[in-house]
Amino acid sequence: MADRTPIVVGLLHSQTGPFAGIERATLEAEVLAIDEINRQGGLMGRPVRYVTSNGATDAAAFAREAEHLIRGERVCVLFGGSTTEIRKEIVPVVEAANHLLVYPHPYEGLEQSSNVVYTGPLPNQQMAAAVHWCIAKRSAKTFFLVGDRSDAARCANAIASDQLVGLGAEQIGNVYLAPTDDVAMAVQEIAERKPDVILSTLTGAPWISLLRALRAASIGLPQTTVIHWSIYPETSDTLPRESMQDTFVVTTSTEHGATGLEATGTAAVSPASTGILPPSEISTPPSVRNCPSIALWAQAVREAGTADAGRVRMAMMRQGLASREGIITVDPVTQHTWLTVSIARVTASGGLEPVWTGKQALRPVPFPISRSREAWEQLVADTVRSQQGSATPAPTEQIPESGSRRP
Repeated sequence: MADRTPIVVGLLHSQTGPFAGIERATLEAEVLAIDEINRQGGLMGRPVRYVTSNGATDAAAFAREAEHLIRGERVCVLFGGSTTEIRKEIVPVVEAANHLLVYPHPYEGLEQSSNVVYTGPLPNQQMAAAVHWCIAKRSAKTFFLVGDRSDAARCANAIASDQLVGLGAEQIGNVYLAPTDDVAMAVQEIAERKPDVILSTLTGAPWISLLRALRAASIGLPQTTVIHWSIYPETSDTLPRESMQDTFVVTTSTEHGATGLEATGTAAVSPASTGILPPSEISTPPSVRNCPSIALWAQAVREAGTADAGRVRMAMMRQGLASREGIITVDPVTQHTWLTVSIARVTASGGLEPVWTGKQALRPVPFPISRSREAWEQLVADTVRSQQGSATPAPTEQIPESGSRRP
């Protein structure tokens, strides 16, 4: 008799706390994608049931909830993880259980685990595209880097700093802001240094405050290009349109809705095959449009013929999705995804007007070649250690050198 027992997946996100707003849309997209799979008959004739757990914007809580989902709820995969600090608490739990985490968020890289498939963009895909575009199209020579006080922002800025040196551009300053910081000093420093580009990794309240202060100080186009290389679409509606206007955003289909995507079956799409299907032949299944991470996992389950975490993890290394804009393909070496990147200008209405789109998907490089993997790992360790030893880091610093619910 055919197995009709539900396939149980875990959706691990903050439903309370400061990150709840950022993660809400990701959770909703995952639920919509799973519901669509079930309307189409499930996977291998089995329904997919999801169990949600609330990490409550707390890294230790995320680790406990991951353990509960794997051991208590017997889920076959986890989706979620939020920030770097949170992900780094979840990964050891997943590795100890030899399980599978699909991490959907943009992040700074400098990590690789055989038990994690990373579907969000890396700095070499988004930040590198932003820097190259600013230099090539806007003749930029000087850059000012802005981020929050997280380990992730400091590591991302170290990657950007290396790239700028390699391209002959100059980093003339950086600033790290907490949600409660007064941005006046940062704006004053930017005004004094007059950078060609302000490259930001900020999100949420600090980014809103800085944008408003920059606009009030008349800092922006045409003299200064303001570009943010990673922004959560879930929070884009909360950003002030009058301050966002004429700034630039680096996007990928995994962040802003994979429009025009179609699952290509269980065979991987070659990274060189951008545009594999003519636009007229590409449909947009809701399960793919809403959440490419779920779609990639579902394809792997169908290929493997089982929901077993280990076998599905191996099958995910052969999955790809085709789109009008490009492709999303899991790289079997790094377990990150090849992505096509675009740069868009924010219009007066709050929309995104594309100004540049890559001609092919970019290879994921979690450890940029500007330093050895060992050197990057040491940088991460040093950054974490310095953050732990300083409860109130200065706003401006130099970059370091080399609970369940069932539907």
